[in-house]
Amino acid sequence: MTDEVQQYGEDCWILEFVSRGPKNYSLKIRSRSTDVCKTICKVRGISINFSNEKDVSFERLKTMVTEEAPPFVVRHDKRIDRVVPFKIVSLPEKKTFRIVYTKRRCVENYDTLPYGYKCPRTC
Repeated sequence: MTDEVQQYGEDCWILEFVSRGPKNYSLKIRSRSTDVCKTICKVRGISINFSNEKDVSFERLKTMVTEEAPPFVVRHDKRIDRVVPFKIVSLPEKKTFRIVYTKRRCVENYDTLPYGYKCPRTC
């Protein structure tokens, strides 16, 4: 995370951070000198470009995490693909943007516990 903040200057800091699992996060960075907010959104498996940056955004990711919003489809009209033999074509592509978290069990306050964990008994 510090590498992404450093490229905006020394007077910048992370204002908000939202994550929905490994390699899926978004953050707001604020600059003290210019008082400008910039958002960064990284999602595994989805190329964020001009046509879908409104759909895959900080606010959408925050809504999906805090309110358990339903998944939605992200469309990419011109994905470059290779076909045999030695030919390159542009194809439309659809990917479902949703929260997938199968490694641990979610509990209240956005905390997680490993599967099989049992709370210790108190007397």
